[in-house]
Amino acid sequence: MPKAKATTEVVEVVMKTEDTPPQQSENEKSVDAPKKEKVRRSTRISKKRALLKLDPKAPPKSGAVLYIGHIPHGFYEEQMRGFFSQFGEITRVRLSRSIKTGKSKHYAFVEFQFPQVAVIAAEAMNNYLMNGKILKVHVMPDKDLHDKMMIGSNRKFTKVPRGKVEREKRDKERTEDQKKERMSKLLKRDDTRRKKISEAGIEYDFAGYEATIPEKCSHKKF
Repeated sequence: MPKAKATTEVVEVVMKTEDTPPQQSENEKSVDAPKKEKVRRSTRISKKRALLKLDPKAPPKSGAVLYIGHIPHGFYEEQMRGFFSQFGEITRVRLSRSIKTGKSKHYAFVEFQFPQVAVIAAEAMNNYLMNGKILKVHVMPDKDLHDKMMIGSNRKFTKVPRGKVEREKRDKERTEDQKKERMSKLLKRDDTRRKKISEAGIEYDFAGYEATIPEKCSHKKF
């Protein structure tokens, strides 16, 4: 009889362990918790950005746009958004760049969601020393705002390969009209050089680009 009781107790323990799900260790729980928190936080941020996302071609908001001048090297769109977001929600950031080289022109426009935040940010950041440069920050008056001010904002800057562009521009095939126009410009440039040399009282002459023009064949009729 005692042996039968022992076997029944073993069977009951085995059945209980099969029915109950395996328990996670404390380390596994601690690993899974941050993942859920990270997913929730990312969805919150994406929703907030979707709410604040504006059309870059939309006119700027009155009293909510900051002008930032004397911007130092290395303080670009991403850094600017991260720094000024401590004051409040930013809707658009536009750093003025050179069309040819893409380099910063050292002034930008930052648009906040609320005008009151823009006033506070301007008072706090005007004459602020950053990387050896004194920032000049003020709220843009309505008379200086125009519809095309924020075009190109909230766009990631991609570096233009100027060397490649210039090589392709220089090495491309030209039409006969383009070749004639280019040669006429070069000949005019040689004429201006000759005039400057003669005006300086120097007796000197050079062949110039005219010597590179092939002579036309003269066909005689018999």
